[in-house]
Amino acid sequence: MPTPGGLFDQHPQHLEKMVKVLEARNEADEIERKRSEAKSKARSRA
Repeated sequence: MPTPGGLFDQHPQHLEKMVKVLEARNEADEIERKRSEAKSKARSRA
């Protein structure tokens, strides 16, 4: 039975890839959120 961290110990680049993917997703979410905030602000001004 491998340890829970065994896979990542053997393949640290997999973990790095996952982190990069998650970071990219977070950035996209952040951009999307700012965009929709700007849209709703523009709507309330109009």
